[in-house]
This record gives sequence, structure tokens and C-alpha cells, in this order.
Amino acid sequence: MTAGRISGLDGVRALAIALVFAAHSIDLPSGWLGVQLFFVLSGYLITPILLDMREGNGGRYFVSFWGRRALRIFPACYVYLLAMLPLCFAAIEWTGWRFAALQRFEDQVLYAALYVYNFFHASSAFEETSFLTHFWSLAVEEQVYLTWPVLIALAGRRRIVPVLIALACAGPFFRGATWLAGSHFGVEWLNADLPLAIYVLPWSHLDAFAIGGLAALLPATASRRMVATVWGVIAVAGFASEVAATGEVGPIEALGYGLAMPHAYKFVWGYSLLNLGFALMIQQVERRSWGHGVFEFPPVRYLGRISYGVYIWHFPVIFLVQATFIDRGWESGPLPLVLLSFVATVAIAGASYRWIETPLLARKDTWFPRTG
Repeated sequence: MTAGRISGLDGVRALAIALVFAAHSIDLPSGWLGVQLFFVLSGYLITPILLDMREGNGGRYFVSFWGRRALRIFPACYVYLLAMLPLCFAAIEWTGWRFAALQRFEDQVLYAALYVYNFFHASSAFEETSFLTHFWSLAVEEQVYLTWPVLIALAGRRRIVPVLIALACAGPFFRGATWLAGSHFGVEWLNADLPLAIYVLPWSHLDAFAIGGLAALLPATASRRMVATVWGVIAVAGFASEVAATGEVGPIEALGYGLAMPHAYKFVWGYSLLNLGFALMIQQVERRSWGHGVFEFPPVRYLGRISYGVYIWHFPVIFLVQATFIDRGWESGPLPLVLLSFVATVAIAGASYRWIETPLLARKDTWFPRTG
């Protein structure tokens, strides 16, 4: 990829993290789509990288990829967990803050540290906390990063396209099978909210990574008109199915696709449509045929580069800012608190990127080179 195209994809990351931040700060119903966009983008980026590494790295293929991912993912994540643990303890024990979210962090932190939080999230024991609930998606990504190199190694460049097509087609099957397991076969550990349990389980998103990988490997033949048509079909399907199931159009900003898509069995087929739409959009951005003026704007690119840290820190920062000021009788409306939360989150994420992530990322090619 050229530098310009990479900067455009940084802009896609910025769009995704903006949607997620909006979801948790102003209850924007389309915010969860940012996570889905992240999954498709991950498949788009790592699939060709893995194919190139497999051909050029010999016996160090697995070590190199997993080592590079560890340098990218673990430091910022574990710094957050290690920082929040004593802060939560102090808030509970010394300041008198006994918010349930603080106590739940202490109870649930091990699931996040072991990258199995999504399985806990899907279980009947799950209780939400603004300090960890968003870690389910980090667990999904890490679980895919463990398995995707094996898939690439077994398939190779010659067979990878049909394998990815099979996984893309199997996505609705995996989600439907999970729904059947919970609704008809008495799998008691699953959360009673089955669409939510389906949403956070790793096999529910294999088709997101597969469709993203296909978009990276196959020729980008879709025109802007075709992409617009696909998104029109996605919107019509979302609104029409919601009206048929509930009599209402559903969240306008999310094109009728609410969180976990509980109605009209959209939790089975809806993800596939959205994944396809996002993959085509990413292709357009990478080709600089759509939105490059926005996606390559330097502040947007910077937000994309630090998006990992923003994702880790945004939810607790929003919670703490709102809890602190609302407890003190804040009556000036939500916008100043949203802006304060955003500035604080970007500042923390920027510091993390500068002093924690970047020094280790600079050693990736030395410690874990892509080619052997």
C-alpha cells in the first residue's frame, strides 16, 4: 500500500472510533457499527500481510506475526488494566465511591487480562461495567489473530480465496447455530439475551474478517454508484425488516440495525450485509475514489493512528467525567461533558501512543521481521 492509501485507512479507523465514542457519550444508536467496521478493516489489513509473511518468512512465520501483534496490542492494554486496578480499589476504599462499575472491574479484570472477556460477556453471569465491557471486542480480535495465521498457512495463496468465501458464507450459519443452541437446546451458560450473546462471540464475526480479506485480495471493481446501491439495499432491508417485526423503523442513524439486531433474525443475516457494505467502502477509500479529502485530513489521520488507545480509555473516561460532574449537580447540558471526555481521552491515548506504543512498535522489524 502507498503512504496515501495507508493514511486513508487511518481515516477509516478514525470514523470507526468516532462512532464508538459517540455511542458511549451521547447514546448514538449507530455507535456499535464502529466495532463492526474495525473487524472488517482488520481482515482487510492482516490477510495480505499474512500471505506475504508466509511466503517470505519461512519457519519464523508464526513467531513473527504473533510477536508483532503482541507488541501492538498488549502494552497499552495491560498498562490500562494495571493502572485501573489500584485506582478502582482506591476509589472504593478511600473516597467512598462504591459504584457497581468499580467493584465489577475488580471482579472481572482477569477475563480481560486473559482475552476471554467476550465469553464472559456472552454468559449468564455477565454484568456490565464501563471499565471493561468494551473489552469483548479486543478479545475477539486477539482470538482471530491466534487462528488467522493458521488458516493462511493451511490454505496458502492459491486456496485462500475459496476458503474466505466459505467462511463468509458460513457466518450466518454460525450465528444461527448459536441461537438454536440457546433457544432450543438449553445451553444454560449463554446469556438470556441471545442476540447479545451472539454479538460478542468470536465465530459470529469470522465472516467480517473473511469479507475484509476478500476485499483486499480481489480486484476492486465496484463503482461508487454500485457501492451506494449496496448501502441502499442494506438500508431498505434494515428498515423494512424492523417495520415487519416491530411496526417501527428502528434507529434511523443505524439504518434500522440496532445493537445486537434482536428483531427479524437480523442477528443471523444482518452482519453479512453490513460487512459487505463496509468492505466495499474500505476499497473505495483505499483507491482514493471516495472521501479521501476527509479521510486523509491530518487530524483525522492522527485520530485513526491513536484509535486503539482511544478505544481502551474512552469508556471509563466518559463514565468518570459524567459521574464526577453529575454528582456535583452539573446542570449545563451534556455537550461540555462530551467535549471534556473527548479531549481527556485523546490526551491519554496520545500519551500512550507516544510513550508506550511507538517505542515498542519501532522494534517490530528488529525483533520480529516480516521477511526471514
